[in-house]
Amino acid sequence: MVQYDEVIRNQTPARTIMLETFDAQVNRSAKDSIFCDLFSRPEYCLQLYQALHPEDKDIKAENIVLVTLSSLMMHYRYNDVGILVRDRLLVMVEAQSTFTMNILTRFLLYLADTYNRYINRENLNIYGTKTVQLPRPELYVVYHGDRDGRPDEISLSRDIFGTAPGENIFVDVKAKIIYDSTPGDIINQFITFARVFDRQVKLHGRTKKAVEETLRICRDQDVLKAYLAEEEAATIMFTLLDEQKARKFWEEELREEGREEGENRLGSLMASLMNKGRNSDALRAATDEKYRQQLYQELQIQ
Repeated sequence: MVQYDEVIRNQTPARTIMLETFDAQVNRSAKDSIFCDLFSRPEYCLQLYQALHPEDKDIKAENIVLVTLSSLMMHYRYNDVGILVRDRLLVMVEAQSTFTMNILTRFLLYLADTYNRYINRENLNIYGTKTVQLPRPELYVVYHGDRDGRPDEISLSRDIFGTAPGENIFVDVKAKIIYDSTPGDIINQFITFARVFDRQVKLHGRTKKAVEETLRICRDQDVLKAYLAEEEAATIMFTLLDEQKARKFWEEELREEGREEGENRLGSLMASLMNKGRNSDALRAATDEKYRQQLYQELQIQ
């Protein structure tokens, strides 16, 4: 993948390598998930595009630009990857075992934010008479829960606005749902990994054993083998377990307090800690009231 400055310096044609619309480096707390970390790497980002567009034979890693990910799509259950490839804008969201049509509204906001930034970066005149060319959007949801008769495609017009056949609603966002993909490709490997991990968590709980068994099974089945062999991948998985434990304690604490003020304050604390990558502090704060009070003062949360 390329940096914006490199495109300018090498004077690469814009149609060959899309000029980047955001900062290239994604600032995430503890790299929120395997999904985001995996597809932020050039070799796997290339494989992702090739899985979606096998007909595009001459694409290379340098033709792909990672778009900085918008927090509009991030709220615990969703992780997103956005890439610019020539004249395409691809946005892919991981919906874990929870599925909701609200993802369409999030896509709408994501696209509006992305195009606004793109227009500003490229200094495009949307008020003039000449038609402004924008990257064509492609929206995907990777879902690794049970399919249960869910559709191959979801639509903002149909599934959110409730448009009946024959009605005219001129705003729409459509997303393709990916449940399995082609056996062996990078998307299929990620879905297989996610399902293995879910099964191991059911068997062993959110424990070190679940992570170790997931890594062993995926290695034996040649699923994301090279990636999962890296120490960083295991570290991310253990971090995810800690975050999930913290959220569980947090939710229990909110139920016990049952007060709007307490919910807002504790929610602000947990969000702040997670954003700063202080997952161990979040876990401790969820169960240690004295330490929680110290953090309220440190982070100036009233």
